[in-house]
Amino acid sequence: MKKMMIYHDIGVSEKSFSWLIKKIPPIFSSKIVNACDIQNGILATADIFLIGGGADLPYCERLNGRGNALIRHFVATGGVYVGICAGAYYGSSWVDFIGEGERICGARELAFFAGTARGCLPELTQNHLYAPEHEQSQAWLRLPEFPEELFYYHGGCTFEPVSRAENVLAHYPTGAPAVISGHFGAGNYLLSGVHFEARPHFALWAEIAALCG
Repeated sequence: MKKMMIYHDIGVSEKSFSWLIKKIPPIFSSKIVNACDIQNGILATADIFLIGGGADLPYCERLNGRGNALIRHFVATGGVYVGICAGAYYGSSWVDFIGEGERICGARELAFFAGTARGCLPELTQNHLYAPEHEQSQAWLRLPEFPEELFYYHGGCTFEPVSRAENVLAHYPTGAPAVISGHFGAGNYLLSGVHFEARPHFALWAEIAALCG
């Protein structure tokens, strides 16, 4: 059984976190960790490290420097990083995010995807920009690769340029990449702009298990 460590600290969405702890399939064991745990080396005992939805600037505040260096080392030496929504922005080299009344742009230290995580994507929400409690900026989407499934979208990103995405696992209805994966050193990463943890999307959980080798 693969051991997954789930990040829970300042900035993590309680909705996303609640989905994660309820919906992780039994092919994984799970443990909740925070920034202090990471800085103390806990990832040495993990197979997978997952950062879910929320806000990525607090992730930077808690993990920049030593924390991110340890996460990069964990993946480079064979671990798997999974980023969902804010965790996907955080796992990219550059963030370019526009929400209602805000814009966040800047480099990120993990840089597993050597490109830009760009969002939000108002073309998916009838031109409504992301707002935390704004229902009109949320949507349930069908992705072409998984036509029988519904995926929750709320402020997530796409990945640019697509030529830097090693594997595109799913696309938005617009054709833009929604879920990507790739190698980093001896390890792997999977980044998702949609909240696949909101429902039991076993195909993507199986993909994560396969990345562990």
